Amino acid sequence: MQILRQSTEIEVRVGPFMDATDGVTPETGVTLGAADQAELLKTNGAATVDISGATWGQVTGCNGWYDLTLTDSHTDTVGLLTVVVQDADVCLPVFMHFMVIEEAVFDALFAASAAGYSTLDAAGVRSAIGLASANLDTQIGTVTTHLTDVKGTGFAKDTHSLTDILDDVTGLDGDAMRGTDSAAPATTALSTVVWTADRAGYLDKLNVSGTLAHSDAAATYKATGFAVPGDKMDLLDTIMEDA
Repeated sequence: MQILRQSTEIEVRVGPFMDATDGVTPETGVTLGAADQAELLKTNGAATVDISGATWGQVTGCNGWYDLTLTDSHTDTVGLLTVVVQDADVCLPVFMHFMVIEEAVFDALFAASAAGYSTLDAAGVRSAIGLASANLDTQIGTVTTHLTDVKGTGFAKDTHSLTDILDDVTGLDGDAMRGTDSAAPATTALSTVVWTADRAGYLDKLNVSGTLAHSDAAATYKATGFAVPGDKMDLLDTIMEDA
């Protein structure tokens, strides 16, 4: 069965036509206009199409075979297409079957340098595009959740574009850093953050004991009252500069 491209003119070969009496002698004088029937049968019970006036000619060097030109109107329906030529006085009946497929499908398989279809199964396709789940809805839901987390509960995915989000993050304008209560975070001095979180660790490194209030000025950390070994002074200076 030959595969045909939908709505595309093509010349197909029809045969062999054998003598109606002995069944073995090739018939070289068959004409569609004189045949009892010269029809196309399209798929799904469609009405027959008369091809008695179609372009038709013998194949040179192969008696009993003929070239038939099917026009784009002949191949306009996807599915099985059958050519029927019958002439009881001349030849045995001939039936030729063709399969008409969508243009894009045909081109993917038979066009010049056609790539064909991927041999990846569903799991392979998901892996190739980085999807862990077989359910695409699950993947989309995960992305939506992540986007919501960027803005907090006040983020509306249908009104904020990716550009909006990038602008917020680039400008650090509060919206990009708001929490789930939609309130912008308070401003905290870098030195306060550093000493609040790590002062105990710094004291351990300096081999000193005592409690340092994170609200003290940087100079206070160098003040008297803490025995700082001489070999640790450079480290303390570095910490103060960082703070």
